[in-house]
Amino acid sequence: MFMEQNTSEAKVEGLEAKLSELRSQQTPSQEKPVAAVTTPAPEKLPPATASVSARRGSPKVLLLLLMIIVIAVAAFLLTRMGQGSATKITDTGQKTDAGPTDVISGANYYVNTMYGYTIAYPQDFSLIKVSGTDLPETFYSQSDDVSFSGGVREDDPASVVILGVKVNPTDETGETIFCSGDDDCLNKWLAVIGESESPEDYLNVQILGRQVKGVELRSEVGEDTQVKRYYAFYQKDDIFVVSLIANNYPEDEVEAALNDFAKYISSFKLE
Repeated sequence: MFMEQNTSEAKVEGLEAKLSELRSQQTPSQEKPVAAVTTPAPEKLPPATASVSARRGSPKVLLLLLMIIVIAVAAFLLTRMGQGSATKITDTGQKTDAGPTDVISGANYYVNTMYGYTIAYPQDFSLIKVSGTDLPETFYSQSDDVSFSGGVREDDPASVVILGVKVNPTDETGETIFCSGDDDCLNKWLAVIGESESPEDYLNVQILGRQVKGVELRSEVGEDTQVKRYYAFYQKDDIFVVSLIANNYPEDEVEAALNDFAKYISSFKLE
């Protein structure tokens, strides 16, 4: 039995010796390589087409904004250049810039909101109001018959010049007169005021870009002369009669006084 034990120990020692020999024969190159850990490449994102398009379109947007600014500045400058020094009276009685490029320096402007017209009158003239009443300004801004008075001579307080506008005058029956044109309107108006005979000479004045015919009627009052001038025309379904009357003016002064009003009559404008 002792011999068997020695034999077993000898076998074990032989196996250990062979194992040691095998271990010593291994080289580092025979060792199994360790797999390298690699980081996956980031996934390629699609191009940001929206942002690129926006950036490409931005110059067009800037160009459009620049054009709008240039147009706005040009319109503002043209508006300022067209303004004059004249003023107008609105239906509230306040004076504001008149606006049109053909304004009369130093004149006041009356605006009728009912019939949509504007006319200038001298700065020292005033609107004739209904005596003994306290009607609002809107009444006169919508009236079909307005007048402005002034031009009183220093040597005669009774002297006066009156500029008036009457819209759609009526005949003796109260019916609005009907006319087919400017000349016909003038004849119909003369019939209304009792002047049936046609005058030998007619006046002419520029209104609304055309020559409008007028008449002059004279009467002697002592040493003074009363002169009445009427111009009638048809526009936008309405009949307008512009009147100019000078009372108690000497013969040598009345002509010059009334001729100066041609520019005010020509200032008549329709909206």
